[in-house]
Amino acid sequence: MVGLLMSAPTLLSPRPAPTPAPARATPAPARGSSAVLMALRDRAALVCDAELRRLATRVPELDARSHDEVGRAVQRVVDAFFGGDLGRRVARDARLADALRVLFSLDPSGGRS
Repeated sequence: MVGLLMSAPTLLSPRPAPTPAPARATPAPARGSSAVLMALRDRAALVCDAELRRLATRVPELDARSHDEVGRAVQRVVDAFFGGDLGRRVARDARLADALRVLFSLDPSGGRS
C-alpha cells in the first residue's frame, strides 16, 4: 500500500508527448473489396432475418420484446464481425476478397451467385 502511494505522483506527472510514427504509404484498396464486403453484409442480413423467422416459427410463445432482444443480440454479433479490421484486411488483400467471394458464393453486385 505504501509503495502504491509513493508511486502515485509519478503516475500523474505529465509525460512528454510521443514522437509521431513516420508516415507510411497507404496501400491502394483491392479491386472490388468494398463490393465483396457489401455483398457479405447483405448475406449476413439475409441469414439473420431467416433465422429470426425460424425462431418465431419454432418458439411462437416468444414475446415480441424477447424476439427483438434476440434480434439485437444477433446484430451485435454481425457488427462485431464486421467492426474488426476485416474491412482493412480485405481492402489490402485482393486474394482475401476473392477467397471470401468464393467461400460465401458472393455476387459482387450484392446478390447470390
